[in-house]
Amino acid sequence: MVKFYHDVLDRGTLLQVRKLLDQPCWGYGYWSTNKEQVIWGFDPSQTKKFIPLFENIFSDFDIVNVHSNGQTIGQQASLHTDDANGVTHTFVFFPDEWQYTDGGRLHIFNSDVPTVVTPSANFGVLFSADLRHYAEAPTTNRLRRSVGLKMKKIQ
Repeated sequence: MVKFYHDVLDRGTLLQVRKLLDQPCWGYGYWSTNKEQVIWGFDPSQTKKFIPLFENIFSDFDIVNVHSNGQTIGQQASLHTDDANGVTHTFVFFPDEWQYTDGGRLHIFNSDVPTVVTPSANFGVLFSADLRHYAEAPTTNRLRRSVGLKMKKIQ
């Protein structure tokens, strides 16, 4: 299951997300499953501020965890799943304008052929947390930022 969301947040909330991400809370050294594929991570104590901004969008889910990561040239994330600790779904939100030629696309493997998602401002994708996925390295010298919500479906 892969579902796309356009215009996820209203303009004011989108600006709040961008303002939070513009804070000097980024650190280098985050990884998914492979310590040799290091990317940028946002201070986990600050990512909790994202939860109330997204809670009303997903009323049929509990947000278990939230994180934000980023990548620049040469920083390809490792292939992984998010289905630990009862997480059933992942929502990846892209706050910034991005072009196909900038790279940094999200690859979600729901079959042998991946769904390839180009980041775009105020755009998100919801998918089953047990699907393998990774973000490719950007081809431009910009920080490709995303906010990831790890959620559990309410029964």
